[in-house]
Amino acid sequence: MFIPFIASYAEVHYHLKYLFPKYFTSFPEIITDIPFRLCLKRTSKLPVLLIIKDADKFPIKLLEIEIKILGYNSYKEIFNKKISQSYFSLIIPIELSDFKPGKYELITEIKVAHKGKTYLFINDNYKNLTPQPYVFEIVSDTPFPENWYAGELHYHSSYTSDQVEFGADISSTTTIAKAMGLDWFSVTDHSYDLDDNPENFLQTDPNLKKWKMMQHDVKANDSDECRIIAGEELSVGNCEGKNIHLLILNNKEFIYGTGDSAEKWFKNKPTINLSELKKEKQALYIAAHPNEKVPFLQKISLRRGNWQISDLVNTRIEFLQIINGHNKVDRNIEFWKSLLLQGYKFMILAGNDAHGNFNQMRQIAKPFLKLINKNEQLFGKWQTVFHYNQNTPLKGLLQRKIIVSNGPFLNFWLEKNKNMFYIGNTIEPGKYKLHWETFTNSEFGKFKEIKINLGYNGSEKQLLNLKNGSLISLKTNSYIRMSGKTKKGGKVFCNPIWID
Repeated sequence: MFIPFIASYAEVHYHLKYLFPKYFTSFPEIITDIPFRLCLKRTSKLPVLLIIKDADKFPIKLLEIEIKILGYNSYKEIFNKKISQSYFSLIIPIELSDFKPGKYELITEIKVAHKGKTYLFINDNYKNLTPQPYVFEIVSDTPFPENWYAGELHYHSSYTSDQVEFGADISSTTTIAKAMGLDWFSVTDHSYDLDDNPENFLQTDPNLKKWKMMQHDVKANDSDECRIIAGEELSVGNCEGKNIHLLILNNKEFIYGTGDSAEKWFKNKPTINLSELKKEKQALYIAAHPNEKVPFLQKISLRRGNWQISDLVNTRIEFLQIINGHNKVDRNIEFWKSLLLQGYKFMILAGNDAHGNFNQMRQIAKPFLKLINKNEQLFGKWQTVFHYNQNTPLKGLLQRKIIVSNGPFLNFWLEKNKNMFYIGNTIEPGKYKLHWETFTNSEFGKFKEIKINLGYNGSEKQLLNLKNGSLISLKTNSYIRMSGKTKKGGKVFCNPIWID
């Protein structure tokens, strides 16, 4: 049986009856993680997260942790604590108020006792992974102006836990999100994980304890400083009968979807199809990573497919999570552009599909054979940023004044007869003044490129040599959008203004 993999902390204990993976260990998974960014305006304490999973099967004694900022200080915490629960986590806050903005490297040394022996692990205890220092950057503040709220749209918590992956608990995630300077995040655990028995991910729980526990945790950690939205990533059938993923935010009723869960051999038909979906008025529906290339083995074993235009149109889904936290951003933007040029008014959002992964991703690359470690699909790396008069993400996103960014800020608007028209608006043809604003910081460097793109009559052209405040003429059945790049790899894309 093929087992899917995503951006996750790797679950290494699952095995078939007589077949154990090469990365199997008789230890619990022991992992540390830190945010890749520390925003001093929010906190001066770097949160160092420790997760120990499956210690109910493999009990250990946590002796001590030493945290070393390479070339600078080290910090040691003594525990001498027996760990025997299925999931254990803690955060060690490291005071860094004396550190100047810039990049730093850090490693953690975790000392544990197991069956009478003492072991020392660097960053984690995954077999055959070479430890890589955590790299993090201290910044004074994020570049987003007042009333612009940046967040993580697509995130899996510890309630996503199955044969191959698991995430971090919501409480720890909230602490890290605040330290990074995020204003909000969504918890979108897999529908096929949220219906599991908390004690056995291969058994369905009719009482939905995990779903209810996730909802409770979201409410307990939600605050004005960092808003949290509960939802699910639903496995649902498209018009071709293939499994695709739909992000649903703020749904009150759980929706079952287990088509591509790999929980039962050869059982991969969609549990529910898009045409059968009954939308809740207060919920927000978003096509998850609609342009992702589905691996051949997943097409065969999991019946996975892609979103089709008819899926989006027939279900009236306006929002596409076009960016999914990896390096295929430009390809996915081109896909969105092709939809715009066909006349569709889809708004783009960004997420990372992270399962924990605050600084490094440790995942199963080849089921039963190989683990890998890389710096993709990190929590908060790509952000959906909305403008609203308060930090209320659902209302803010529905206002449609949205940009997506991995850090820098760009906004534009049009002016006519002293009236202002903003991102997400549809306006009449005519002559308008074009205005824009940018902000960046030392993390991203100065802007090296700002593009103004006009789409009309099936093609898109770049408007060159325009100054802020220039007068432009806009025809019917067209759109205008802007994007920018900075000298240190920052990218930002604005949703369009449509002319109709």
